[in-house]
Amino acid sequence: MDSQELSVTVVTAEHFFRGVVRTYGHRLLDTLNDPTTDFLAMDDVEVFRASQNVRAAQLPTAAVRKDHIGMVLVTTRRHEAPEKQANARREKRRFPAMLACLGYDIEGTVHLRGFADPVNALSHDFHDFFPVTEALVTHGGNTKLKLRVPVAMIKRDAVSMLHLALDAPSEHDVLASIRELVPDQLASDPQTSAPLA
Repeated sequence: MDSQELSVTVVTAEHFFRGVVRTYGHRLLDTLNDPTTDFLAMDDVEVFRASQNVRAAQLPTAAVRKDHIGMVLVTTRRHEAPEKQANARREKRRFPAMLACLGYDIEGTVHLRGFADPVNALSHDFHDFFPVTEALVTHGGNTKLKLRVPVAMIKRDAVSMLHLALDAPSEHDVLASIRELVPDQLASDPQTSAPLA
């Protein structure tokens, strides 16, 4: 099985760990939400204390308890399982989001099947971890961190605030909504209107 590697930064309340996670053909999100393991295995790990931006240790390997993780920042641009990513995003709407997690502010995009309801998203839509894409992560404390990453995997139980904004619908979303409301023959009948495709 392919040992694909992702560069990540794992953030906990007291530390952050920068290193490599091997996904073995699985999505990182699936690994984080996998109930059969309590740990995330990492290689080439740099250990930092959250209160300081100074490296405390360099380790060849480490296991991080998933229930202590607040977020995992994926710094690799390419996705670890593109075919699974494409399937996971089908039929989801994009919502601009802002959230607070362990003293960090995160702005980005959340993908949901439903509507922009933060209570419902946190209660029902999200698993233990959920992705925020094109995320800007900032921290105003001692570290003055400001980092843009392709994906931030956020621990649902570590979120202290979530805001979801209504996004302007894309042309594709508008056409999909019209197709749901208008019978097929009406949507493509040149006498009633122009084709909607």
